[in-house]
Amino acid sequence: MKLRPSKTPRRLSKVTASVLAFFCVAILAANHSSADSSPKPTKSAFIHSAKRKPKESFKNAFSRYMQKLDKAGLNKPTEAISAHQAAKPVKELDLERIPEWDKVEDLVRFFREGRDTRFLYTDDRPDFARRSSWYYPDDGCFARAALLVQNFDKWKAPQLPAKIFIFGSLKVKTKNSPSGSVSWWYHVVPAIKVPGQKNRVFVFDPAIYARGPLELKAWIKRMSPDLDKVRVSVCSPYTYTPNSDCYDATPKTDDSARSDQLYYLDAEWERVALLGRDPEKLLGDEPHWQRRAH
Repeated sequence: MKLRPSKTPRRLSKVTASVLAFFCVAILAANHSSADSSPKPTKSAFIHSAKRKPKESFKNAFSRYMQKLDKAGLNKPTEAISAHQAAKPVKELDLERIPEWDKVEDLVRFFREGRDTRFLYTDDRPDFARRSSWYYPDDGCFARAALLVQNFDKWKAPQLPAKIFIFGSLKVKTKNSPSGSVSWWYHVVPAIKVPGQKNRVFVFDPAIYARGPLELKAWIKRMSPDLDKVRVSVCSPYTYTPNSDCYDATPKTDDSARSDQLYYLDAEWERVALLGRDPEKLLGDEPHWQRRAH
């Protein structure tokens, strides 16, 4: 159907044109935000969110988390020790609980495969395979970490990595946030030891650093300059969230990882577009780490 020419004057003043453009954008944004297809967080993603509000203390953020657990009936007495309950000062960590790979080459290879593999599909783009949400560092670390471990298992890693949980008033600088940083009350990643290295424990965290594995203490310092202000736990490969069993979790613990991650993929797409980047390229075949310059 062809639209008939408008009877309004052909030329508009710059002020009038700017006002019209503003209202058009506002209407489109309102329609988009109110659409029935807008992504809704899964129950797990909502409850276990790692986000810390601006200027919110770890204590208050953790209190919010416990209230959500209570409301969902997930804060029941148990003999299991959770990831949060197992957390200790950095200097007291038992690194012997972290498995060891014999080859540094495996560390690099599995990091790259875990970072680069596109294996997820959203309902609105079934033809466009996605990676985990490395470009949306705000939240969803628990889903990203679980999917890394699941993929490492599928790809026959020498041993499954441990999960490292860190708790505190965490903040990390990132180019993938409009404010230049994101804040968490906890964060979680897989970790492995490599022999022959000065600092033997390395973590897999492309959401913080996409170039390669990070040494454990260097990773912690990106979130908290003072190591004494955080607590860290070394848990099972299957420990999913702060209230999950730290030592005896089973593969069933992280069953919701894929559905949780799909929610964050929508947020990631919107974030990349908001920053003025091309989601088709950046989330497709041209992520920034494939370019020489960051």
